[in-house]
Amino acid sequence: MRYISVIAIYFALINSAWSQNASDLAGNAINLNSYGVSLEGSGRKAVLGDVRRILDRVVAEYPTSPEAEIIRSGGSLVGLNVAALDAELAGQASVPQAMAPEGLMAGDAPAPAPGPVPLAPLDARERMRLVQAALNERGCKTGTPDGVPGRKTTRGYQAFLKKMNLNNASHPLESEAFWKVLMSARGEICEAPPVVPVSARHIPGKWSYTARCGKESKAPGLRVSGVLTLSHLGNNSFKGNLVNSQGLRARVTGRLSGRRVSLNAYFGFLLGNVKASGRVADDAYVVHGRDSNRCRFTARKR
Repeated sequence: MRYISVIAIYFALINSAWSQNASDLAGNAINLNSYGVSLEGSGRKAVLGDVRRILDRVVAEYPTSPEAEIIRSGGSLVGLNVAALDAELAGQASVPQAMAPEGLMAGDAPAPAPGPVPLAPLDARERMRLVQAALNERGCKTGTPDGVPGRKTTRGYQAFLKKMNLNNASHPLESEAFWKVLMSARGEICEAPPVVPVSARHIPGKWSYTARCGKESKAPGLRVSGVLTLSHLGNNSFKGNLVNSQGLRARVTGRLSGRRVSLNAYFGFLLGNVKASGRVADDAYVVHGRDSNRCRFTARKR
């Protein structure tokens, strides 16, 4: 079986779309179970609860698979004893679930526990991604988990501490103490910010934007910033002009549909049109999207 890092496993749990078959899902459960060996108390129980939820997905989505049959019968999956897992979650296990040997049934003599399934090393950036994803899952928004603690991560972290009546002196962001509290917290800890209204009257004005072009774009490595000045045309349409950091200018037309914004920037005969579309964020007048050059952009209203 292919072994993957803890961060990949956790993203699989959050997004519920990472694995494509019963074997992959079961592999995620096995790896996450092995990681749970290093935890104690409520943090351990929270991780094992996630293991159980992955197993439930296997049964629900792949009921005829061999893995689903093993799970239903309380058997073992490469060191993960399902019956022992359920017993520990119910508070009945005297032996830690992840250390229970394969095939050990009630009344059997204890046998040496199998070693944990190997995991890829969890470096500092992967651990920070995991922390960011866990904060997002608990409603303390940190933005896209990228492993780099910036302003959004700090805001989400501080919001979590406030809700849990903790402080950053006793629970620094990258400390084991904070990690254990975060892993033991379940449900929506931070309240969702109010959703800002969006209509045609909210679009006119000046917008600052930045476009970043990745390897898959038509201009790899390019980073361009600029200003959009927009006015209302009527209904959900608007027009304006654009000036970017390369000194280029364009005439802009666009349309709003719900929270979706579509734009067309005409740079003249030689450069032609660049089309872009994105979505207005729920909590601020910020648009994230992609253009026809396959560059990603962020625009923020001034």
